[in-house]
Amino acid sequence: MRIAQIAALYKPSLGGLESVMHELSNQLVADGCAVTIFTSDYRWTSNYKDQKQKGLKILRLRSTRVAGLVIIPSLLYRLLRVPRFDIYHVHVAQAFIPETTLIAAKIKRAPMVAHFHLDVAPSGKFGFIFKAYKKFLLPRTLRSASRVVVFSEAQSQLVQQKYQVREDRVSIIPNGVREDFFYKGTRTLHARPRILFVGRLSPQKNVIQLLQALVGVSERFEVFIVGDGELRPELEQFAKDMELKNVHFTGRADGKEVVNFYAQSDIFVLPSLHEGMPLVLLEAMAMGLLPVVTDVPGSREIITDNKNGLIVTLNDSVSLQNKLLKLRNDSKTYKKLTEHARLLSKLYGWKRVAAEFEELYEATLERPL
Repeated sequence: MRIAQIAALYKPSLGGLESVMHELSNQLVADGCAVTIFTSDYRWTSNYKDQKQKGLKILRLRSTRVAGLVIIPSLLYRLLRVPRFDIYHVHVAQAFIPETTLIAAKIKRAPMVAHFHLDVAPSGKFGFIFKAYKKFLLPRTLRSASRVVVFSEAQSQLVQQKYQVREDRVSIIPNGVREDFFYKGTRTLHARPRILFVGRLSPQKNVIQLLQALVGVSERFEVFIVGDGELRPELEQFAKDMELKNVHFTGRADGKEVVNFYAQSDIFVLPSLHEGMPLVLLEAMAMGLLPVVTDVPGSREIITDNKNGLIVTLNDSVSLQNKLLKLRNDSKTYKKLTEHARLLSKLYGWKRVAAEFEELYEATLERPL
């Protein structure tokens, strides 16, 4: 099976979508599929070397940025130039990439799978353009897709109600976890518990709530903020102004380095404003960390409070602080919640997830809607 995977951004760009595309493509190739990735050269530099793998081809197309959007002028031409793919799989997160893919798929007479990661809210001075796009263009694109893939039942209801996608066109397939994230050792809390955040330092991730929760108690923890992004200088300044102790901004980490951060930590905090299905949360669960998340879509579909993690109110730093302080001296609760989290994470291996996509591709080819 020949599959085109299309997205505006790809590694080394940081983000869950980029990681999903990377892991899924690698597993599909391992299963015998041929995958070509079409993406932009935005945030890519020539010193970053893509991992070479038989059956996987990565095309980084020249791009520009307009009003916050990554524009790939040659995308349609390049999609049409190559022989017809069996499936066009577009990752929906940015305007006009799905529409361009849909045109190519229609011309090539091949099905298109639209992978809906997150219902991104308009922002910035050009937000009105994105708002109009989501109201008038995106619904038509999603309705025209052969299948729309979402992560959860909540997302399924959203695309049906907000974008009027037919129920029989929507498929629920979760994200996955790499095999090396399934930690086989035992977990015990350090005397000074180690808190970990992994992700892009952007407004969506809301890391400020974690830092605010540490005010006055930071000396009781060891905190690692792993990632980079536009808010890093602001967050570092806040930590300095509040005289937070033991808070380490490590910068970006990949591969074994990020696995080591998980392995050496105790508690994973994800204070996001909203999520699709966060890979980092699944990874933390597989590594045996105790997840603490905000009560937002995407996270609350995975975490059940006091069963496989803890849920705190969004932007309530006092609630988060109280939960963290209580965990310090509650090894029994820590053990119970981490064991349940690890058991649940076993449902999300990439091999299993890729098999679901392969079944979806085959069903789409056999019974197009």
